[in-house]
Amino acid sequence: MNSRQPPLLREALLLALCYAGAALLALYLTRQPSSMANLWPANAIACAFLVMHPLRRWPLLLLAVALTNIACELLFGDALRVALYFTAVNLCEIALAAWLVQRCGMASAFTDNPRALLTILLNGCFWPALAGASLGALALSQMQMGSYRDLWLSWFASACTGAVAVLPLALIWRQRGSAALLAALDPLLTPALLMLSMGVSILALLFLPFPFVYLSVPLILTALYLNVINVALFNLCVALLVSALLSFGYFIPPPFIAQWQHLLLYLPILVVMLPALLLASSLQQARLRESDFRISEQRFRGALAFAGTGVALANSQGQICEANSRLCEMFGYPRAQLLGMHHLDLSHPDDRTSSHDKLAELLAGEIAYYALDKRLLRHDGQPFWAHVTVAHLPGHDGADELIVQIDDINDKVEAQHKLNLLRIAAEKANRTKSEFLANMSREIRTPMNGVLGIAHLLGNTELNATQRKYLDMLRDAGKSLLAVISDILDFSKIEAGRLQLEPVRFELQELLRQMASLMTLLAGNRDVELLIQVTPEVPQQLHADRQRLQQVLVNLVANAIKYTQQGEVELRIELQASGEGRQLLFSVIDTGIGMSQTQLNNLHEVFTQEHASQSRRHTDVGLGLEISARLVELMGGRMAVRSTPSQGSAFQFSLPLANHLDGPPLPDLPEQFHGLRVLLVDDNQKSRQILLQLLESLHCQVDQADSGSVAHLLLQQAGAAQQPYDLLLVDWNMAELNGLQTLAMLAESSPTALPPSLLMVNAFAREHLTANGRQLPVNDLLLKPVIRSSLLGALQEILSQPHTTPSSEPAPRRELQAMRILLVEDNLLDQIVTQGILEQQGARLTLASDGRHAIDLLRQQPEAFDLVLMDVQMPGMDGITATRIIRQDLRLRLPVVAMSAGVSHAERAECEQAGMDLFIAKPVDISALLSNLKRLRYTPGDLKTIGAHLPLPGESSALLAVDTLDLLCTVNPQMRQSLRALVKELIARGNEPLRQTAQALQEGREADAISLIHTLRGSLGSLGAISLPPMSLRLEDAIRRGDQAQIELQLQLLDNELDGLLRAFNDWLRQRTLGRQETIE
Repeated sequence: MNSRQPPLLREALLLALCYAGAALLALYLTRQPSSMANLWPANAIACAFLVMHPLRRWPLLLLAVALTNIACELLFGDALRVALYFTAVNLCEIALAAWLVQRCGMASAFTDNPRALLTILLNGCFWPALAGASLGALALSQMQMGSYRDLWLSWFASACTGAVAVLPLALIWRQRGSAALLAALDPLLTPALLMLSMGVSILALLFLPFPFVYLSVPLILTALYLNVINVALFNLCVALLVSALLSFGYFIPPPFIAQWQHLLLYLPILVVMLPALLLASSLQQARLRESDFRISEQRFRGALAFAGTGVALANSQGQICEANSRLCEMFGYPRAQLLGMHHLDLSHPDDRTSSHDKLAELLAGEIAYYALDKRLLRHDGQPFWAHVTVAHLPGHDGADELIVQIDDINDKVEAQHKLNLLRIAAEKANRTKSEFLANMSREIRTPMNGVLGIAHLLGNTELNATQRKYLDMLRDAGKSLLAVISDILDFSKIEAGRLQLEPVRFELQELLRQMASLMTLLAGNRDVELLIQVTPEVPQQLHADRQRLQQVLVNLVANAIKYTQQGEVELRIELQASGEGRQLLFSVIDTGIGMSQTQLNNLHEVFTQEHASQSRRHTDVGLGLEISARLVELMGGRMAVRSTPSQGSAFQFSLPLANHLDGPPLPDLPEQFHGLRVLLVDDNQKSRQILLQLLESLHCQVDQADSGSVAHLLLQQAGAAQQPYDLLLVDWNMAELNGLQTLAMLAESSPTALPPSLLMVNAFAREHLTANGRQLPVNDLLLKPVIRSSLLGALQEILSQPHTTPSSEPAPRRELQAMRILLVEDNLLDQIVTQGILEQQGARLTLASDGRHAIDLLRQQPEAFDLVLMDVQMPGMDGITATRIIRQDLRLRLPVVAMSAGVSHAERAECEQAGMDLFIAKPVDISALLSNLKRLRYTPGDLKTIGAHLPLPGESSALLAVDTLDLLCTVNPQMRQSLRALVKELIARGNEPLRQTAQALQEGREADAISLIHTLRGSLGSLGAISLPPMSLRLEDAIRRGDQAQIELQLQLLDNELDGLLRAFNDWLRQRTLGRQETIE
């Protein structure tokens, strides 16, 4: 169907006219009212119209057919009910025919496809006529218009014959238009053959016996000389002629077919028309195929002539049948002389055997084609190298043909030969260079060892500070030079092919222990998470050159740590199966600076660094990666790398695993490890996964927490379920609370003693945490990266001790308990020392790296801190500038304590002028620091702007004016019991008012939230709450302004404040005797 449809109304009118013409003609030839037509072509015309339209247009078209059919029937004297019934059956027949033709999808492809034509005739002529005849004969026989058999035969014969005669021509007309029909008619042959067909038909029908035999002759001639359109036109003319002769009585059927007149009369007509149509379609299909073949052949020969390479066609004997101009130029023969030559005549005598053998395999069907490089001979006998490709082509006459493509590669082969000579010379020179470097390295190492030895002896003598510094510089330079010489020596051995591997059996855990120590030392004080992961299926014993394997791993790990300032560096060992057997896959993955594609392409160039921009920061000569790659190849593996700039790199190499090395079974674990309940606290997901795998391999039961708050919740749940933990494994470096803060919080909130604990630290943290003999509230420190042997040893050590921990004893009252301090310090060492001291005394510290960071924290959460501990000299914003902003812009009067290594009077005066409350000189006197901080202890209840009055002295805490409660009890003793009951109720309700407020805000009920806050402020303010009323006012203001960020912040602050206030109420109940002693738990 066309995508652009003609106007529907115009189509309906045209259909009505065409249908009326065909129906009137058929009814006229019938000449008897209320009887069946001899030939009914009208339905086929309607079917052709409907096929070209979508289903949504059919109702209007069928309406036009119905009205036209009724009008024609009435015009020729049929009764109305007969006309209606004829019309209904015709509509069904038309709709069925159109639907079947449209559904088969061949309406536009039958003129040159006999199978499609036969399908169209069956779907559009035979099946609809069969259905229409069955329906029509059934009703007409009930009307006493004849017997069912006669009516059925008449209806089917007339409908089927009319459709076969008209449908092909009508479909072509509707698809291509009248112009295409006229163009298909030959101006001479069409009229001549039409007159011949009509003449033969009249003569045969009127005067000859068996007339239908003669009718087929002109139609067959038309099919041979013309096309389907002409045959369809002639079929229509013959059918109309037979119908007219029958109608006017000129053609009288023999009497013996009277009962089966319609079937036996129209069956020969169908037999005459159908073969001619199918023959015409078949011949037209053959003509199109022949035309396509000629066009394809012309294109092939054109492409052959203008191809850039030499192309030839040869027969199965190897004789050239066709050749293009490029092939003639290549050999120097004229085309006429080249044709007929045998391909072996063009081959070099030494290469003829290979060509003959390959050709035999090709002709035998053993291969589809073959390609080879061989020498050919030009016209003058000069040989040249060519790439020859030969494929088999089936010939049009059944004979085998070969297509041959020849490319001249003589220049390429000569260039390759020169390159091979240059490569051999370069390899020889490279070996000579490597031998020279190796000899020179050995010569340099001997005196260098002496220099370092003398430096060592000199270091044991008495030296002043300057001399000691110069000696250290000398030793460092000498060690660096030795490392470079060792790399050069290894590289030269590899280049010269003299490096011998020494495989031995060794324990994997021992290798990992050394790698873990090395990774820790290389990382130093960087904020890098070090990880070592070994999958369970990896054998515990390996067979390889341990020294060289460790050298490769050290190079890769050192490189990863060197270019990773923060993030992760992971060493991973896995077992993988491949087609070559089992292999160990080693991976070193980092989240460092990464590499671009250009850097990856130049990665293994000798004496270059991996990242040029780091040349000032990392002063190696760039041999490590190249040596590592060569060593991996010597061990039977291959190194691969993938990297993304600013995201990190991953180096991988695999080594074959000996089939007999499954490794001995792991030793039996102590019985106490089975079912050991461990709480693992680490905010790094990958680290948790590795530790979980290690602990589960020890048969421990592990719960995981990614923060101190989650650990607190899990510890409470375990206590409630009476399934306490046997061990706490806590990471030191976590974002929310560090390891010591987490343990302190757990100890403070736990009603019982904490289980034994392990604190996971890096080397830098361990050094400073254990400095000056500091006692830590943990059983032991576990150095990261954690491996199986180190974890197993630490657990055995802890579980072999008596079940006591530093936290299991009653903790003494700490001087700075729950004091919230903002530490502003840029020096990492001072941060760690100060944080450790203050947290040991119960303080809760928040770190800021400079003054600007501190100002941002105070601006966002002005009530979150009790005191600021401020370094004076810092990059960016110094402490004095930050203090001025705190006092003048933020107008906060919380204490600010200065810490500085400068002790001049001028600096102290400047600090005092800026608004600092106290000056502490470095190095810090710990006892003086603690006593001063205790004296300056400050709470959110005292937070006021400069100029406001301080609260009156007395027993009032920062959260609760205790004097107010005592005064209420003293003034009205009768209120004591009611007051105590009210306080108990407040404690019992806890934070429920704030939870209701948050729920109201989530549901959009701001007025209800404000009402709840207002009620809370009134009740608690009446009982002496100090800091909560102003904080609740700020929350109300944020709700009215719709400031979501401030609402969340103030809700959190108010929640914390209410917790403290409820504790203060509980303390008041315990400490005051109101009628009788009572303690609220």
